[in-house]
Amino acid sequence: MAAPKWRIAMAADDAGVGYKNKIKADFESDPRVESVIDVGSLTVDDKTAYPLRAAAAAQLVADGTVAGTSRKIGGTRCFACLLACRMRVK
Repeated sequence: MAAPKWRIAMAADDAGVGYKNKIKADFESDPRVESVIDVGSLTVDDKTAYPLRAAAAAQLVADGTVAGTSRKIGGTRCFACLLACRMRVK
């Protein structure tokens, strides 16, 4: 039986865009990852507050688009999504 492929949602505010993009590239090159959904921010000029980005990612979990658990979005109390990632420092 083949291992399931991961579907990952990512979010960051303007301060985290650079880190998010490096991690996103790492995920996209991993054969275990089926898709990466980036809900923003996409540039350092986008000043959308992180809680709004996190809520967008949590909604993808609540909708079943990506794996994880969501209890605040959808009428409950907390959000948790476990991701294993590695960062390469160059």
